[in-house]
Amino acid sequence: MRKRLGRSLWLILAVFSLIAIPLYPSVTSAISSAQPVLMTLREESPVTPTDKKTFVYGRVTVDGQPASEGTLIMAYSPRGDPVGSFTVIYPGLYGVMPIYGEDPPTPGMREGEPVSFQVSGVPATSSPVFYWTNDNAFHQVDLSAAAPTPTPTPSSYGWELKFTVPKSPPSLKVWSIYFPSRDVGYAVGGPEWTADSGQAFIYKTSDGGETWTELTNHPLLDPETPPKGFLSGVDCKDTMTCWAVGRWGTILRTTNGGISWGKMPRGTDLDGNPYGGFLHSVRWTGSGNTVLVGTTSNFIFRSTDGVYFNPVQVSNSFVVRDFECPTPLICYAAAKGRLYTTTNGGASWGLKKWYDPANPYSEPRADRYAYDLSFLDVNTGWIIATLEDAPAGVPPSTILKVTNATATYPTFEQQAAVPVMLERLQMVDANIGYAIGWGGSVYKTADGQTWERIEGPPTTANLMSLFVFGENDMWVGDDQGHIWHYSGPPPTPTPTPTATPTSTPTVTPTPTDTPTPTDTPTPTPTPTPTDTPTPTSTPTPTPDLTYFPVLLRGFPATP
Repeated sequence: MRKRLGRSLWLILAVFSLIAIPLYPSVTSAISSAQPVLMTLREESPVTPTDKKTFVYGRVTVDGQPASEGTLIMAYSPRGDPVGSFTVIYPGLYGVMPIYGEDPPTPGMREGEPVSFQVSGVPATSSPVFYWTNDNAFHQVDLSAAAPTPTPTPSSYGWELKFTVPKSPPSLKVWSIYFPSRDVGYAVGGPEWTADSGQAFIYKTSDGGETWTELTNHPLLDPETPPKGFLSGVDCKDTMTCWAVGRWGTILRTTNGGISWGKMPRGTDLDGNPYGGFLHSVRWTGSGNTVLVGTTSNFIFRSTDGVYFNPVQVSNSFVVRDFECPTPLICYAAAKGRLYTTTNGGASWGLKKWYDPANPYSEPRADRYAYDLSFLDVNTGWIIATLEDAPAGVPPSTILKVTNATATYPTFEQQAAVPVMLERLQMVDANIGYAIGWGGSVYKTADGQTWERIEGPPTTANLMSLFVFGENDMWVGDDQGHIWHYSGPPPTPTPTPTATPTSTPTVTPTPTDTPTPTDTPTPTPTPTPTDTPTPTSTPTPTPDLTYFPVLLRGFPATP
């Protein structure tokens, strides 16, 4: 047993030295006094181990100083999945940290993908950039990050101008904003579609909207076309893979978080002719690389690899301004007086028409465009239906709620008719939702039925783009190049009433009859007691130390 224990202690010291010596030779002097530490995955770690893995270790600094003990290191896949976790034990060092590969249905890294790191929740720079491979080998990757900025407690709530596009008119319209994660967001835009000049733009934030940086490594237009274009839609599969669409049939894609963008081959119409018209919307279907793009013709572009887009016929030549995919492959598309629907990721489309709510058997309301959609599930959604060039006295925009959307004849309920043009709508849940429009207008529902205008940003600009994280937490872009954030007070929690304790009645015992006394028997003589023998102690078994697991924090404890 003594030999087995000795071998275990030597194993502990050997593993410790393998990690410490390559990083800091000065650590070797402390090995003799180091105490063995059992290091496992943090109980709260979101990382799910798989059999596919590689290992990283290295130096870690925050603002140029060694990261302190307790600093949390996280690794993420390009899809935002946590794939590695480690808590710093020795200042300035981390690892060995396993980074796990994908093993469906468990998410993880894929061969050759870059790994993203965060230090205390702040994106970190890795040196070198680490590309994952399933080799079970050790790799030194040094990390550096800035100190996390403490989130201030606002003394007042409301609208805050976060960014102004530093361009001259007319290239100022922020057409679309999308956040694939809480920290990473993209904004695209350019001039109005009727402008005869201007340039499209893409901006990105990596710190939750505090700062925005223009991404310029992309081909915005074909060389033979005039320098006047815009990007009107952006959507992402994850923080690394996104698509942006716009004028001249332009479809851009990035797979490295916007570092570079490629222009996808131009799609063709149903007759095989190259399509060079406007593209107003793009949506990842939630499955693989299947992506949908809205055109101004009688087809919808669809790609199953995210690169090559082919036309899929729909019934009418109307602008498809928005898509919603409440579950993977089940999607809706907004058009004029129509709601297209697919259950196979856009391979084929059906048609839902909405009617006058007062007369469900009348002609479809084809006079109103569906500008935007927001679906909570496959049956329940909301639609902005807008009448362009509405005559005086006629509300230009209405908000409809659709229920039983998968039925042959869904129910369309008009909830509001507003005196401004609405552009975007997004529901948080069945009760909370927001809609934005021209003249800085913002509308809110708190019950999923009634809509009221609330305070908008301090501008008369037309609000064009909307992304909502939750109640009182949303991002808005306008046609003057502004990106606004609204932070309202957190919802007041409903207190749980304290139940009034019910007094327990005191039970009065029922008196029992006094028993009749019996004769007292003659007592039997008590025998003389004998000595109780002293019990023999049972020896405590000696634990078997044949297997003594030595683990590093970040490893799952498996025998």
